[in-house]
Amino acid sequence: MDYVPEYPAERKVIETYADGRWGLREYSRWPQVLVPDMMHIPCIPRRPAMESHEVLWDNLLPTSAWEEDPLTGVRDLGYIKKEIRTRLTTAAEWQISRFELDLNTMQDRPEQYCAHGTVLVTILRQALDRMNKLPSAAGTSIAVAAHAQRISLELAGMCTYLEVVYRQLSGGLDHSWEVLPVVGTFVREGTGAQTCTRIGLPASELRDGQHHNALPVASKVRDPCYRTRFVIDRRLAWGSRHIRR
Repeated sequence: MDYVPEYPAERKVIETYADGRWGLREYSRWPQVLVPDMMHIPCIPRRPAMESHEVLWDNLLPTSAWEEDPLTGVRDLGYIKKEIRTRLTTAAEWQISRFELDLNTMQDRPEQYCAHGTVLVTILRQALDRMNKLPSAAGTSIAVAAHAQRISLELAGMCTYLEVVYRQLSGGLDHSWEVLPVVGTFVREGTGAQTCTRIGLPASELRDGQHHNALPVASKVRDPCYRTRFVIDRRLAWGSRHIRR
């Protein structure tokens, strides 16, 4: 990784933006602080494994992804465009099928995670029904579609955890040489950073201001998704990435 992700400082209110996402708190696309009982969150993929799933990463905006439906008889009510809804539904159903296959075939499975995955399937199906069957204002439609993207990606992270990370976590072998293509996480202490590194999860360690070996910042870059990326100066930085709060 050539940058250190911006830290999503904790807030009491999470804002929903025009694309239906939650800014830096959008856990399906941006690293969050590691929660031990939610290890599947850092396992959410950074990019699609197949072309048909690219819709899960698409930026959905009212001006391009939504259209009014004159058949409702009410002004300013409509749906996400049919082509987008079809692709999103297909990709989401594929993720559901993948999880259910893992659920039915996995031995010695972590029941807590499997139970959470079953809840995600229910939420995702409700979001898809809402998106496909109920006309809404543009902002609401985008938020619902973005939630379908979000839960689909979380379910993908759950499958990656069950299929790969859970076994690597319990196996004890070093997998640091095969870093997974996932969003990763922030960790607050060295033990967590060591564990994530061993199992192949990208991790940035948070350190308080009393440490003086913080990572030197070469430049600060804004990308289109209201994020800040701190680019690593490879001439100065060696070893683990650290962020001074």
